[in-house]
This record gives sequence, C-alpha cells and structure tokens, in this order.
Amino acid sequence: MNASFDAEVSTLRHAAATATDTRHLAQERIVAAFRQQLQGEGPGPSDADLQSFARLVLVENALLKELGAAVVLAASRPLSDGARDRRAHGDEQSLPR
Repeated sequence: MNASFDAEVSTLRHAAATATDTRHLAQERIVAAFRQQLQGEGPGPSDADLQSFARLVLVENALLKELGAAVVLAASRPLSDGARDRRAHGDEQSLPR
C-alpha cells in the first residue's frame, strides 16, 4: 500500500472511532433522561436529542461502511516489502469486525 492510502485508512479508523464514542455519549445522555423521566425527575430527552442521536448513528454507520470498503481494498492490493514484514511479525493493526 502506498503512504497516502495508509493515511486515509488511518484517518477513517480515527473518524469511525470518534463517531462511535460520540454516539455512545449521546446514547448515555438519552438513557439518563429517560431514567429521570421514569423517576418523575425530568421531561425525558427532547426531540432534538433524539434526532441528533439518529444522525450520529447514520454518520457512524457510513464511516464504518467506508472503513470496511477501504480495508477490503487494502487487503486486495499487493503488499510492499515493509508491509509484508510487518504482517509476518504480527505488527499490523487488527481489522474492524
């Protein structure tokens, strides 16, 4: 793989991880708001909170799909000598599941 493709895959990995973390935070806030509502301590999550959460899910899924496609493409490309050596020694990053 060339360096620019490696950088793109790395950026996609980082963006997907950030999107997942952000979605988890939003999900935790929504669950907490529902819990407060059930305990009679608040109105629950707003429509805007739920819509934002839905958008975060869409972005996360799109990034994971793009990352998956990039990983498949990377696996089908011939390896450079350095990449071949790293793979032989188990130094490559694990692929997403």
